[in-house]
Amino acid sequence: TVDGKSGISFSRKFLVTFQFVSAILLITTSIILSGQVGFLFNKSMGMDRHNIVYFTKNKQLGAHWDAFAQELSKKPGVQSVTLADQLPFAIGNSTTSITWEGKEPLNEEWYSYIKVGENFVRTMKMEITDGHDFTGGSPDKIIINEAAANRMKMQHPVGSFININGTNSEIVGVVKNFDFIFMASPDQPLFIRYSPKSSMIAMVRLAEGEIDTGLKSAKEVYRLFSPDFILDYSFLDQTFNDRFKQMKNMRKIMSIAGFLAVIIACLGLLGLTVYGTERRVKEVGIRRINGATVKDLIGLLSAQMSKSILIATIIAYPLAFILNKKILENFAERIEISIGHFIWSFVILLGLVTIFAGWQIFRAATRNPVEALRYE
Repeated sequence: TVDGKSGISFSRKFLVTFQFVSAILLITTSIILSGQVGFLFNKSMGMDRHNIVYFTKNKQLGAHWDAFAQELSKKPGVQSVTLADQLPFAIGNSTTSITWEGKEPLNEEWYSYIKVGENFVRTMKMEITDGHDFTGGSPDKIIINEAAANRMKMQHPVGSFININGTNSEIVGVVKNFDFIFMASPDQPLFIRYSPKSSMIAMVRLAEGEIDTGLKSAKEVYRLFSPDFILDYSFLDQTFNDRFKQMKNMRKIMSIAGFLAVIIACLGLLGLTVYGTERRVKEVGIRRINGATVKDLIGLLSAQMSKSILIATIIAYPLAFILNKKILENFAERIEISIGHFIWSFVILLGLVTIFAGWQIFRAATRNPVEALRYE
């Protein structure tokens, strides 16, 4: 019956429109998350994790660390040597057991901290805004970041004393905030404590363009001071990438899901287009005989497709904006959603739609009208 055919037609159109809504959501989300992941991995961290190798300070190195560090620093391809108890982009230690002059009695906020050796700031290429890096013989010394100085309300912190876990430490420097917890805000307070004996990760900055030379130097000096062990080193930037590769994997998964959603939607649209053009073969043939141009017929046959895309766009883009705004709120530092993200998703969608359905419409519009009428 007419009502039955009308219901089937409506169901087809609804399904195709729904598929396009889903496709637009996935494509737009994929583009925005791809931009966010790229931003996180490429933005300045406030330190330089590149060209640094690190390895464990074993007992033999620990017994002669100062001599080892001095000897290695002289070698070609090596710029500086330091120690730390944690990787500088994954600092997990924190404490509330801290006091300073002028602290409010009920202030029990958390402060992160890392233990390091000499030349830590220099090796990591952090920016010192006041004071200096740790040098030889710096017991009970501490460097703080700007966020810690602001929280403690210290305008000139260098020379002041802080008591951390029962130990009085003098502030000798202030560094700019840096990303010491990935995906967290860099504006978190941090103490860098001088404690080489309890810092078991040796880090060596190699000269730019002299990586092989620097590694050769590190192996030679390591063999000299630690003959019973084999140097097992890793690159800091590679560890960073490996540790947070799930973020990159998420971007790939979203891209694949978005692409598949578009393919499914386009296949549905192709079926709807074939169904629509086959039903209108006689009409197209008569219009061609009466002088209709190919352009007119393409417009006629693509009207329903254009309507489905328009409706899907009106529904999907506000949803995509709201959804991605919520997703980005999980990141302390994030990109701004722009009109460009939506334009790109629409261009991708339109390109695939043209490939899948455009050819079918063009073929129907350019068909010989005599053959069309004979077919009908």
